[in-house]
Amino acid sequence: DPDVRLSKALSYALRHGAETLSLHMSSDGFVDLGEILRLPQFKAWSEEDVKRVVETNEKQRFALCQHPSGGHLQIRANQGHSLQVPELELTPLQDLRDFPETVAHGTLLRHWPAIRQRGLSRMGRTHIHLAPGLPGEGAVLS
Repeated sequence: DPDVRLSKALSYALRHGAETLSLHMSSDGFVDLGEILRLPQFKAWSEEDVKRVVETNEKQRFALCQHPSGGHLQIRANQGHSLQVPELELTPLQDLRDFPETVAHGTLLRHWPAIRQRGLSRMGRTHIHLAPGLPGEGAVLS
């Protein structure tokens, strides 16, 4: 599926590969969409393709916005970065008193034995993403 391939390519570029790909990422994780689409690995896709993938992604992996001064379209990954993104708009929970009563972490079932044995791990990423509540309660998408 071309949309799945585009989503995976965007995920890599915006979550892990911005430095390797020489993308100019702002402190809140946004990159000019035109800069991404000029990369050889994105030559098969258009701005409309990216908009469709962002709008239809059930897990809301990406966000689009207009650059505040230039007006050009920007994109970012909402979570899962291995790159440092200091202004990502996530709420850090470092004290157990800060946690909601119930939180969910989405992952594949095959990872459950390792999580149960060793706990959650960032696995090279900058944070562990949790959502308040359980699947089906609104904030938990997967």
